[in-house]
Amino acid sequence: MGAAVEEVRRGAGYGTVVLVGASGGGTTVTGVGHAVSGLVSRIVYASAWCCVGLPSVADYLETLGIRGRATPGAASARRE
Repeated sequence: MGAAVEEVRRGAGYGTVVLVGASGGGTTVTGVGHAVSGLVSRIVYASAWCCVGLPSVADYLETLGIRGRATPGAASARRE
């Protein structure tokens, strides 16, 4: 995430910064957006995880009874 924060800082010198996250990248753009909120104009979630109530994708998967796999594809896994 540190590299993305640096890119936002660099890009802000050229104009408006819009972050776009797809799938698991939603967690990254959320973190970057919080880290440099004054430099980001918008955050776009394209079919992405947006962790606002829980700290991570793994925590959301736990609520579905899915354990041990913190990937978006895990949502289609069978419950054990």
